[in-house]
Amino acid sequence: METFIPPVNNILRQLKPIKILGKGSQGTIILSHDDNYVVKIYTNPSKNLKMLVRIINYFINYKNLPKTIYHPFHITNQKNSLERYIKNNNLPDHFSYSNKNNLKILNQEYEMKPRLFEIMQKYDITLKKFIEDIKNNISNENLKLHILHSFLYQGLFTILWLYMKKGIVHLDISTENFFVEKTDDKEFIIEIKNITYTVKLYGYYLVLGDFGYGRSIEFVDYDNYEYDIRVNIGYLDIHPRNDIINFIKIFKKYFKDIGINNIGLNNNIGNFRMSNTNQDYKNMLRAYYKKKDFKLYLKIFKNEFFNNFRKYILNENIES
Repeated sequence: METFIPPVNNILRQLKPIKILGKGSQGTIILSHDDNYVVKIYTNPSKNLKMLVRIINYFINYKNLPKTIYHPFHITNQKNSLERYIKNNNLPDHFSYSNKNNLKILNQEYEMKPRLFEIMQKYDITLKKFIEDIKNNISNENLKLHILHSFLYQGLFTILWLYMKKGIVHLDISTENFFVEKTDDKEFIIEIKNITYTVKLYGYYLVLGDFGYGRSIEFVDYDNYEYDIRVNIGYLDIHPRNDIINFIKIFKKYFKDIGINNIGLNNNIGNFRMSNTNQDYKNMLRAYYKKKDFKLYLKIFKNEFFNNFRKYILNENIES
């Protein structure tokens, strides 16, 4: 069944900033008046802005996006979006201020500078808060373990899917950037390179969000003759295993907190960190510099990375 995406204009009309949910390094999150959506205003757009827009647009347009990736509905592609609205004090409905005093507050809050907007689905609780709650409120130790293991594998497969599908690395893996959503689904099913993986659910999805620092080696214009390699090599020079390892570190801590030292993964995780993908990775970067056969070496690296994930993380039998 295809996911229903509400019309953007209708969402915009509903986004009245009745509550600021939080402020981060890149912007402010505001709750809509109907409690269903949030809007992120990028008050400190980074050099990564163009990449962010491409990643979010990919999520919006991908028809079968896994449920473990947050659901964006809209992102502006112009830096001056808020500036257009503010001109002549002609604010849209989702910034409806009824008097000059409120307009002054808006001016102080956002300094009337150009802003980028992102509209996304609202999730009720972060992973950090959820773990605190189940530690204190769930007495069934087996259920705690089942939920933690389910979250662990949901996250691992989601991070892997992102890289294998579009070369996306998140680069900001933390408990504040994962959200928990209730579900009646019994299983999480995800396909990676024609292999289907199934994770049993215990009433919750673990959802990965906040791609403000995300990068993708497949959203760069490699064929552009004017492309500046020296500046943009940073989009490639990020090994995807870092997201995986940082995510595992999060769960090692949580399992240790409840007295479990072995989180159930293969003991050869250290080999995954130091695996022979290093050479394939260097070959990919070298091909990028030379602008020759880059896509071929990218494919080789991704295949090797996937095989190492299966071997060292999932403990699957992989032929040498």
